[in-house]
Amino acid sequence: MKPFGYGLGPSRAGESARSSGRFVGRGTLRGHHINLRTSRVPDPPSRPQGDCQENFVVKVNYEPEQAATLDDLNLASAFHRNLIRDTKITELRAVQRFMLPYILNPTIKTDLLVVGPTSCGKTYGMLIGVLQHCIHLSVHNAKPSERRPKVIIIGASQEAVVHVYNLAVNWSDKVGIFVGSAIAGSSSGQESNRFMNYGADLVISTMGRLHDWVSDNTIDVSDVDFVVFDDASTLITCTEFERRWHFLIDRIPDKCRLFTLSSTWADETRYQAKPYIRAGCNEIRIQSTVNEVAPFSLNPAVEQHFIKVKLIDSILKAIEIIGDHTERPKTAGEKARPPKTVVFTTEPDHAAMVTDSMRMWDRFHSEKAHFRMNVACVHKGIKSNNRQSLLAAFQNEFEETAEGIDVLVATDHMATGIVAPVDLVINLDFPPDLASFIQRVGRAGRDRYRGKAFTMIDVWQFDTWSGDKKKALVDVINEVRRLPTSTMPDDFPAYADQFTKSQGYSYHFRRL
Repeated sequence: MKPFGYGLGPSRAGESARSSGRFVGRGTLRGHHINLRTSRVPDPPSRPQGDCQENFVVKVNYEPEQAATLDDLNLASAFHRNLIRDTKITELRAVQRFMLPYILNPTIKTDLLVVGPTSCGKTYGMLIGVLQHCIHLSVHNAKPSERRPKVIIIGASQEAVVHVYNLAVNWSDKVGIFVGSAIAGSSSGQESNRFMNYGADLVISTMGRLHDWVSDNTIDVSDVDFVVFDDASTLITCTEFERRWHFLIDRIPDKCRLFTLSSTWADETRYQAKPYIRAGCNEIRIQSTVNEVAPFSLNPAVEQHFIKVKLIDSILKAIEIIGDHTERPKTAGEKARPPKTVVFTTEPDHAAMVTDSMRMWDRFHSEKAHFRMNVACVHKGIKSNNRQSLLAAFQNEFEETAEGIDVLVATDHMATGIVAPVDLVINLDFPPDLASFIQRVGRAGRDRYRGKAFTMIDVWQFDTWSGDKKKALVDVINEVRRLPTSTMPDDFPAYADQFTKSQGYSYHFRRL
């Protein structure tokens, strides 16, 4: 049985020997067919180190227990070894020190809301806690028909869910629990057969596929202890979420605790989440020390830079930024490879056009430059298997060819699926809402590395923006202006102040 992969359904990691790599799929890059494999523990890239806890404080609304290291949690020995092997980390991050004792304390019966910036360790902390819970309750000799899920994790996008699923299978190696997947785009027949043959202690899912499997009784949720909303700020805005959640909540026992993880808790997110947050829910918030009253916080390990650029010039400006951050080769005649870069735009058609333009520049103009770049495009319109292959190619090295992806052009839908450390994030436009901006720039600065994010603002089109989009921009400006490493045009803070005074909707950017 394969312990890794996409769409495998329930998997008992201990039943299969671990290999040095896992097959991800086949993809096409510049006409070459390539087998994509990722190493089990890839060597970390040479990037500036950083820690998103540096300039953050933890706030809670209850009397908390704390744990400083993995040893303080009394984890199962095999599980503990797996975590050390795969993460190389023994000390807990700030949010994990509070949330893990809360999850693992059997006397606590209340829900938990965790709000913190991307890459602060929310998802890792949640996954460690629920896996230990499943290990503690697992009945190793139970028949498949008697093995019902104790924990359900619901993610916002299939790429993010696949990442969490692979982590769970890796970390649960040889600990005697079954990890199940219910992921949109995967083989429904394989998933169904594995649930029937093996059951599952932990189910990691997208909302639609979970709804389907519960509807036809493939998954029995009558004994669930925890339900986790991962990236709630995005999840609760998904189509049909409210109807599907009400269907599930009628079948989940009253004892079930709800854990909600979110990167922002701004007014619109709080309003949308109100029907799902039950009375008595406790809160853990990770906030910036420079703005402790903000409803969201940006990762201080990521430098934020705002630039005024007309939309028509944004692609060439992005190439210029990539070139400025590419080290010049030491040998004359050689071409350097740029740092790992994600270029975000809103529409899939525009993403495809940007990719073609960058490839055209690389083909005809790179001879005069000191670098060459391989560019790929990924968005919701691409088949899921191809998306997985492209993401794996971007995030890891190839085994069978030296050619890889340096620059990934993506839409907002793909933001949560890019989980490897990224050096540069370039926003060709400002996204339509605050949550999307946080997810975009959160691709940089992950795994304790530092990064940079550049956001291009076409102020000449500001009049066409919606009021919510203008407010989101002003909220971001007010947060970024407090960060010591940020840069923006001198008149942006004045724009934000005037927007706030005029209640936003009557103010216009000065076209300079």
